[in-house]
Amino acid sequence: MQLVSGAREGGCTLRILGRDVRYRRRGVHGEATTDTLAEVIEAVDGNTEVYIDGGFLRGSDVVKALALGATATAIGKIQAWALAAGGAKALVRTLEILEREIETSMGLIGVTSVDQLTPAYVKKALPVVLPHEMSAFTHLQDGRLL
Repeated sequence: MQLVSGAREGGCTLRILGRDVRYRRRGVHGEATTDTLAEVIEAVDGNTEVYIDGGFLRGSDVVKALALGATATAIGKIQAWALAAGGAKALVRTLEILEREIETSMGLIGVTSVDQLTPAYVKKALPVVLPHEMSAFTHLQDGRLL
């Protein structure tokens, strides 16, 4: 697996798993970043931290990635949207909401600490809507801005 070459021998300290990396590696569109995460975690075999990026919009997305073995998730898209919508004040509010969603998600599955999360808390399910850039905002008319 090209993405993690060298990681098994401790040759790297960080890899970011994101949509762009997955597409180059697999050449397949439509696969969620978290679907690839388990394979990467297994391939690095604990020899490297794995940071994941790929459209995390909800606290439950972050909890799912951490439970599957990610060290952390990138949340650039929601930060950019918050800044564009209302500047620094909106960004702070967005991060507060994300923090509350993470706490709520963890509470609903009965854990009080990130180190208690395991893959056993994540189950495959059919999507309610097909994923796209605005699928987290189900209140939008026709599900999209345009």
